[in-house]
Amino acid sequence: MSIPGPRSTLPYIGRFHDVDRNNPSRSMKKLSDQYGGLFSMTLSGETHIWVGRSDIAFDLLCKNAAICSGRADLGAYPGVTKDSGTFLYLENLVRQRKFTHTVILRNVTSNFSGYITLEAKRYFYNLLARPSDFHYESYLFCARVTARLSYGSPGSAEAHLRNSREFIHQLSPSGPITNMIPALGYLPEWLVPSKREVRVRQRREAKLWIGLYKKAEQTYEEGGAPFTYVSAYLDSKREGGKNQLFDDEMEAIYTIGMVGTVAIVTIAGALTLFIMAMILHPEWQDKVREIDAESGDRLVELSDAPRLPTLWVAIKEYLRWKPTVPLEEDYSYDGYHFPNTLLFTSLTLPFPANQTGIKMPRVITRVDGWAKSLLGPRDLWRNIFD
Repeated sequence: MSIPGPRSTLPYIGRFHDVDRNNPSRSMKKLSDQYGGLFSMTLSGETHIWVGRSDIAFDLLCKNAAICSGRADLGAYPGVTKDSGTFLYLENLVRQRKFTHTVILRNVTSNFSGYITLEAKRYFYNLLARPSDFHYESYLFCARVTARLSYGSPGSAEAHLRNSREFIHQLSPSGPITNMIPALGYLPEWLVPSKREVRVRQRREAKLWIGLYKKAEQTYEEGGAPFTYVSAYLDSKREGGKNQLFDDEMEAIYTIGMVGTVAIVTIAGALTLFIMAMILHPEWQDKVREIDAESGDRLVELSDAPRLPTLWVAIKEYLRWKPTVPLEEDYSYDGYHFPNTLLFTSLTLPFPANQTGIKMPRVITRVDGWAKSLLGPRDLWRNIFD
């Protein structure tokens, strides 16, 4: 059975006449409501499946994550799922995930070496001094924490921030034209200027990551390095055998750099969304001020989280999002057949209206009727994005 969906404005190109380029989420939500939370659409010759119901997203992207967690190829970065040095897909992805799990687990157990609390002081000071710059300061805060965790110093934060923004832009449909029309990638750079922009960014990125790695390695050899992602790799290299995380140094360099890049854009994006939600709904600023009773005059820390249930619930409600993921093998769902060439995209905007419930951790015991107060007003989420 074929998946329902709107007709393309032009064959191969896809539907664009009624999709707002500046606010595509609104257009996608209308289509999701029209087709019951699951519809297909052709974009530049590729079939995309759009999911607007949380139960369907959970079944496809969580229960079947083994086949729904691949990466899609990109016109601006051809071959990323095969041989790109930036992504190192296929069997190398297993090593990358193992490395990421190792360092993140170490961060959690060590309370992120105190870097979050340290950088939060600078972040809050700058917010008080220049509240209108909250977007930039939020991203810089995440970049400084990431730079410390990766290389032991926040000095490269600005460079990481610039690189991450350019990189994410080059992954988007509004970036290089080859993302929309991959065939243009076969033309020379003087005909497709965006190809040069991609190449220049990659070259600058490599210079940045290799230089920072070499500097952190030198500090490590001198015996004065704190725990960093670089030191984690070098420790495993010294131990050798099964404990060695990577066989190739360049793979380690690119993995460390990419872990930091992803951390900036994902965490800062959620952070700025939370701030925007609090600005649009100031009544919730009073509700989450339970932190005053818990921490008093001191700065709230991660260790306070279990004793701040209202704040936890507010964050949980405001900061839901899902990534775009492709299928790795054929799959059938509810009578629909999904070949492995499909790309899945979940739509966060319609989720609250189709919510099946959120499980709360055991530490949350003092917030009665949280789901009714948060999920009840169905226009809450819509107001944030309107």
